[in-house]
Amino acid sequence: STSAMTLYYFPIPGGPGEFARIVLALGGFDWKDNLVPGTEWGALKPTTKFGQMPVLRLANGKELAQSQPMVRYLARTSTTPLGKSLYPIDDAYAAFQIDEYMVAVEDARNKLMPTFAIADQAEKEAARTALFQEGGAVFDGLKKLEGSLGNDAFMVGNKLSLADLGLFVTVNQCRAGFLDG
Repeated sequence: STSAMTLYYFPIPGGPGEFARIVLALGGFDWKDNLVPGTEWGALKPTTKFGQMPVLRLANGKELAQSQPMVRYLARTSTTPLGKSLYPIDDAYAAFQIDEYMVAVEDARNKLMPTFAIADQAEKEAARTALFQEGGAVFDGLKKLEGSLGNDAFMVGNKLSLADLGLFVTVNQCRAGFLDG
C-alpha cells in the first residue's frame, strides 16, 4: 500500500472519477474518496490544475489530473489482489492496445457530451436514444471496438486490464440511471 491520497470527484456512478476509484480499490491503495457535490465544485474548481475533475492529490502534495494518465500511473504502481498489473510496463504492444481501446471507448462516450446541453427533456432523451440505436454514433463506435477484439476472455490478452475497466465504467454509467433518456 502507498501513502494516503485523496480523490476528488462528483458523487455520480461512472465517468472518469469512477475509473480512478476502481483502479484505486483494485490496486490496494490507501485513499480517501472526497465526493464533491455540484454546489461545492465552483469553489474547488479554480484550485485544480486544469479546472476539472477528477483530481488525485498524493500524500506528498502532488496533484494528478486527466483521468487516463491518472489511471495508467496508478496501474503502473500497483498490482491487483491476484498479483497482476492492470497496465504492462514490459510489453509496449500490449500497452498500445490498452491505450488504443481506452481512447476508442472515450471517443464513444464523448459522443454523449453534446446532449448535456439540450434543455428540452424529450429532445435530450431522443438524441441519446438515437446515439445508442444501430447506426447511432455510440453504437457504431462500440461495434467497431468489438470487431477489433480477439477471442480472449479480456480485451487485451488473458488478464484484466485498464481497457476492460474503462469499458466497464462507460457501459455502467449508461445503464446505472445517471443518464436520462
